[in-house]
Amino acid sequence: MGLFKVAVVQDWHPYDIVSFQEMLNSMPEFKFYVQNIDILAEDKENLPNYDAFLFYGLGLKIPEAGKATEKFSTEFLGSTKSGIVLLHHAILNYNHWEVWDEITGLKSRSMTYHQNQNVSFNIADPQHPITKGLSPFSLTDETYKMGSPDDSPLITTDHELSLSTVAWTRQYKNSKVFCYASGHDSNSYDNASFREIVRRGLLWSMGKI
Repeated sequence: MGLFKVAVVQDWHPYDIVSFQEMLNSMPEFKFYVQNIDILAEDKENLPNYDAFLFYGLGLKIPEAGKATEKFSTEFLGSTKSGIVLLHHAILNYNHWEVWDEITGLKSRSMTYHQNQNVSFNIADPQHPITKGLSPFSLTDETYKMGSPDDSPLITTDHELSLSTVAWTRQYKNSKVFCYASGHDSNSYDNASFREIVRRGLLWSMGKI
């Protein structure tokens, strides 16, 4: 199998860089290019060459109209069949911006967060390519208490401080979108189930599984 090119979009939010990169390195199907969204948006030569965009940053300020980042989000994303994967705090990007509301499928992304929660996860759709064959599992992770999407749920939890649907899929224009609310730190990055879900999520978003 050839290598798929994935732009990993990181912005503002601190994270365990070493553990996160080790997780990426465990996926030999991909070549990952970690970069700031402002730099990515300006790199018009390479944008069409990515097979997927993995968002892990947290952009707080809605991009200014007419700027490269705004055009990337409103004009480029979804214009091709490149996959879109939103991981953990990337789901919270640009609260109150209808563009990201549409990408995530969440009508409201206002929330409270709760660190170091012991969370048990259920497989809601055991036939989907991302979750097929996976067993229920647990993580110590940061949770978000917020409304769940109306889209196809893949992974759920009964944890009282978490949204009930933790992973889901949807379509945004021409792109398949996989949203996964887990993934705060090395407790997630090092977990075999978490890694496999992210790996399959990328492949699914590209239309490869």
